[in-house]
Amino acid sequence: MLQRVSVVTCFLLRRLPGPEGALWDEVLVLRRSQRVGTYRGRWAGI
Repeated sequence: MLQRVSVVTCFLLRRLPGPEGALWDEVLVLRRSQRVGTYRGRWAGI
């Protein structure tokens, strides 16, 4: 039987100055471990 579970995902954003005054954004995504219960080896937010 499936159970409904609430999940919160956060994405860390770092904004850096780029060439000619432009902004450069980086987003942190991490790969899930093989030791977790679900979505093994998948990319995810925190």
